[in-house]
Amino acid sequence: MTVTLDKVYNEKGMNVSSIEVLDLANPSVSRAELLSTDGTDIKTITAPEVRYFTRSFNKETVTVRGVTITLNSALRDPVSIGTAKVQVYTTPHVPTPKLVVPGESGNPLLAKYNNSFACPEEPVGLDDLLSASECGYLYAADGIAYANPETGTYAISGTVNGDKNDLGLTLTSNEVDLSSFSADPARSGMMSAPTPGKYALTAVQYLPTDEKVRVLASYPVVILNKDISLTMNGKAADSSFYAAKAGDVALSFQDRTGVAHTSYLIIKQGTAYDLDAAVDVDALVSDAKTHIDTVSPSTPLLDILTWGVNHEVGKDRPVTYTVRAVGKTATPSTTWSDVAITPGYGCSGYAAASAATVPKAALNTLGVGAYSVYAVGLNVDHDVVAIDRKTITVKKESSGGGGGSGGGGGSPQPPVRPDTTGPSTPGADLHSAFSLSGATFETAGEAQTFSINLGEADRVKVEGDIITFKKNGLLFEMQASDLKKDGNTVTGTVQSVKVKADPLETEVGDLGDVSARFTAEFPSFPVNATIGATLVENVSENVASAYSLALLDEGLDVSEIAYTLKVTKKGIEQCGAATITMTVPPEWVTARGGVEQIRILRQADDGTTQVLETVFKGYDTDGRYIFEAASPDGLSEIGLVAVTASTGVTVRPTDVGIGVETPSTLPAGEAGEGLPVGVIAVLLVAIVAIAAVGYFYMQKKE
Repeated sequence: MTVTLDKVYNEKGMNVSSIEVLDLANPSVSRAELLSTDGTDIKTITAPEVRYFTRSFNKETVTVRGVTITLNSALRDPVSIGTAKVQVYTTPHVPTPKLVVPGESGNPLLAKYNNSFACPEEPVGLDDLLSASECGYLYAADGIAYANPETGTYAISGTVNGDKNDLGLTLTSNEVDLSSFSADPARSGMMSAPTPGKYALTAVQYLPTDEKVRVLASYPVVILNKDISLTMNGKAADSSFYAAKAGDVALSFQDRTGVAHTSYLIIKQGTAYDLDAAVDVDALVSDAKTHIDTVSPSTPLLDILTWGVNHEVGKDRPVTYTVRAVGKTATPSTTWSDVAITPGYGCSGYAAASAATVPKAALNTLGVGAYSVYAVGLNVDHDVVAIDRKTITVKKESSGGGGGSGGGGGSPQPPVRPDTTGPSTPGADLHSAFSLSGATFETAGEAQTFSINLGEADRVKVEGDIITFKKNGLLFEMQASDLKKDGNTVTGTVQSVKVKADPLETEVGDLGDVSARFTAEFPSFPVNATIGATLVENVSENVASAYSLALLDEGLDVSEIAYTLKVTKKGIEQCGAATITMTVPPEWVTARGGVEQIRILRQADDGTTQVLETVFKGYDTDGRYIFEAASPDGLSEIGLVAVTASTGVTVRPTDVGIGVETPSTLPAGEAGEGLPVGVIAVLLVAIVAIAAVGYFYMQKKE
């Protein structure tokens, strides 16, 4: 995109006549994400998988008050998004951005949108542009600068270089390598807490010889006052209902303070989508009251939710979205949704209130399976004050009939388990104790001895130095030494124990029948300890995020989690290596790129997550694909995952250094070494606001 201004604008040595904007939707060109400032302040919401994001515009060129905006034809090319993440700060901390713009250098900037800004009728100058943002931050290699010209507050953490009389020199003096730039969370943590609201993260480059500003990256930033959970019919838990038996579901946040608008999007999990955005350029130019960023390239989910508010109240639609389930031929419909969605795969809606009701008629169009419920609460200034995701599951109707937890007819059904660290829908399971009738075990030092009365023990076999018995779906194999038999009594020393589980089988939504089994080794026989296993269909957000982070190191991300095998252990202090075997229907594998795209991952009890070496073993008697992995560190929650190339938008929590001296507040007017404070106010807001011209958002209509 190219923006040609009506003249050369000059402000303290900075001359600008044009703006060039990269294709910010293309992750191979530009990527932006947010890192945690204190290790706990980021909330990550997984968006639906988008195979292709396609934009169309009703015109190639538009002129507004002498400013000509020309769209590059490449903007119409489909862009692969993958499984993106919506990231928000749940406590008021100065953001810590990460930018990846290969081969480029420039200035990372963050500005808070000024909700009271009204673009004047006369031609726009730099003074007007300064007013478009309320405050801002400049990120340099060794510091962060802050300015709020309305309050006269200025601060620097670290070193920012420059000359108060030369904006251009200040920019070029603080350029950073954007090929892989990450701000220092310790520096961010030194700054005073920002006000909650919506911010625009950009990266720009000033070229003085060409009198040009280049916009190299963009990402919408939301800072919340606190994390607020979404509720469905007053309960902050996942929910379920039987197909065609739903009742109305009221969506609201646990704390409705300040929520004036509520919008939602419900969309089926485990499916890839093609997302189309048809842009009415004229409407986009004339209606910029509630939107501070472009048709958001990296977070189309947030864009859909926030734009849904304008759509539903009858205004012109600057952007019309269409969501198509990949592989489905049905025409996307707006019968129960402002956003056109493939029938049976979702719905959306809005209310100018602190709660919104999903009508039962809309819910009863959904097919069997698990659905993500995304919701956003906005205040009167259209700032995001709450955002959350829950799961609602549509189940096959049982022979006894049933109702829905959303208020439908029949007997209410129990909701999906709300435990965010465990399964939401348990499938087939097993449970057994490490015990054997007629057996005693003694431990002296590192040696464990045993004595088994074969007359009292049930179905025990002794073959060579291996003792085996079966119990509750588990086959126990005990490797012994010094084995002796005296009548019905067998004694010896335990060398190791191997446990083999029978296959667990269940039906997973539209996926079909799946199965899993495991073999685990133990250095001794943990007397009276227990082990259990469950097949989990709807995986918790915590597990999904952990899998994404583990895959990021291999340049991959989660495309879809088929299911997990959750193994629980009690009273077991040591666990050796394990082997996990998991099956899945061939259609699921083929639709996700083949066997090369399948991985088995393990999340340990302490949260450590590993990508296991996964081997395709062939087919079982039912034609299902068999995948196997060795886990050197044992069992826990094991997932069968389809992967895709990483889009680079996954949060990687960053630790704040221990022992760093960090003042809680930097006093106003004290800039420390480097940039004099007088230049910061002009620098930060001017550049961000100039860049905003390229995104059509210079007007704010009342």
